[in-house]
Amino acid sequence: MTKPIRDPSASPTALLLLSPGTADAEAKPGEENAISTPWFPPKVVQVFHEIRRTRDFESPARMEYLLYRSRKRFPAYAAFFLDELGHFYKQCHNIEKALECFTEADALFRHENKAPLIAAVDVELTLKRWDDALLRIDEGLTRFPSDAGLAERKGLALMRLGRYAEALALLEKTAKESTNPNVHLRLSDCYFELGRQPEAMAACQMAQQLAPEREQIFQNTFFMAHYLPDASPESLDALHKDWSTRFCAAQQPTDPLVLQREPDPHKKLRIGLLSPGFSMHPVGW
Repeated sequence: MTKPIRDPSASPTALLLLSPGTADAEAKPGEENAISTPWFPPKVVQVFHEIRRTRDFESPARMEYLLYRSRKRFPAYAAFFLDELGHFYKQCHNIEKALECFTEADALFRHENKAPLIAAVDVELTLKRWDDALLRIDEGLTRFPSDAGLAERKGLALMRLGRYAEALALLEKTAKESTNPNVHLRLSDCYFELGRQPEAMAACQMAQQLAPEREQIFQNTFFMAHYLPDASPESLDALHKDWSTRFCAAQQPTDPLVLQREPDPHKKLRIGLLSPGFSMHPVGW
């Protein structure tokens, strides 16, 4: 329950309009280029298109050369290029290299963009370097003091270091001021770890209200419902039906031949192995 939340906050170039067929288009005088954005001039946008295409080859040498050339040509955009290289290394599972790139990009951005900082923190959390992540987060909060995403990640780091009282105080304060569903979801995790199931359920339901389209949050709500003191088969069944209505596609009807099949009372059932604690797990209910 306390793993890093996979937020869809990618690189700061994620707003690029990567429409096929227009990647190599040149801006015409007096006309707006189809793929330009408020951040980048058209020629720089073309570089990013080339970077995205190069990602598919997963060739570090090719990507490194492309970004080295791009940094020399457009030095003002070096931080963006470093961020892209960091995400490429992360995609190739070269986590240490990714962390180096995110750190360098963050040093260039400083107060202008927090995406490389968040990416670097996520890498350290993935590597379970809780103390390093905490130091980086605290430094980041001096630049972005009201950032709920950093506070949520700090809560996770504190929890993994066993500092639950600090994590709970931070997350409760942040949740009062934030509509970020990840903050409420992390607060729910903290309550759950402390054995406060009703409060964990309430925080999870708040996260669900803030992001009703996110299936992961609903799954967490359904999971925690099994541990409520007043849990009943009827309430769990209602939750399951609600989840099915929201996220499950309509299923094909059962084949009539299957329904007409004669049951064999002597047929052996192969159910595998059951652990001693199976009855304590929600699946066992």
